[in-house]
Amino acid sequence: MKTSTSPLKFNDKADFKKAVHKQRKSRKAALVAKEVQASAKIDAYRTDLSGGVISAIALSPIERKAYYDLYTSKAAEVLGIKKSVIDLYGGMKLCPYCQIDTHKDLDHFYPRSVFPELSISSQNLVPACSACNTTYKKTKWGNGNSRSFIHPYFDAVPDVQFLFCTVSLLPGKLYKISYWLKRDPLVSTSVFGLISRHFIELNLEVRYIAKASSEEVPKIARIIEGYASYDDRLRELSNFVNQQCVANLKNTWAHAFHQALSPHMGLICR
Repeated sequence: MKTSTSPLKFNDKADFKKAVHKQRKSRKAALVAKEVQASAKIDAYRTDLSGGVISAIALSPIERKAYYDLYTSKAAEVLGIKKSVIDLYGGMKLCPYCQIDTHKDLDHFYPRSVFPELSISSQNLVPACSACNTTYKKTKWGNGNSRSFIHPYFDAVPDVQFLFCTVSLLPGKLYKISYWLKRDPLVSTSVFGLISRHFIELNLEVRYIAKASSEEVPKIARIIEGYASYDDRLRELSNFVNQQCVANLKNTWAHAFHQALSPHMGLICR
């Protein structure tokens, strides 16, 4: 749960206009009919986002289909917009919504089924993993007055910890893991509300538990199995946990998990 701070270029309107006017005649006529309104919506994207209120422009069924289908156009201008988003996202391979899986899809932050006029806005296209895009987020976005998800480009997540993990050791070297949110006094209730909705809608607690259980718990077992003495096990595990706490930013599932693991290292190594 963090912003990607992707260095987007904000020439959406110019790219949009080029793409519209390169479409075949039958589609172009429907697109041009609402070009001014769609361009204004693109221009107001960040204002609408920060205000938490957004409404779709009025489109006839033919116009709606034209804007919806614009995203799947094979025109070089449309393909170029998609490529620019992926390229500008750079080396950040993890999905910015969950920080769990690699991104393989392009998600429409505001779904194109509701806001087809934003179907090729680079501000509205977010590289995302398939789970976030098609399983959890889908066509959800909010209720018209408040948003359900953190926008990876424009929402500045506070630089304080709000994601925490609890680890309990059970008999047989089993781990009981849970994730939870806690509001820091420096985080406003409205921002924390957005963080909470994002956490719930993307089912992040369950997904974080699965990730920690399937990846980090086996790593810990391999570390302690490699050393005969308690002191050696504790030293190696302590080094690993401390390294992971530093390497992973706060409010990521890995940082919270290893932070929670620290008090239990002595017991784990017995």
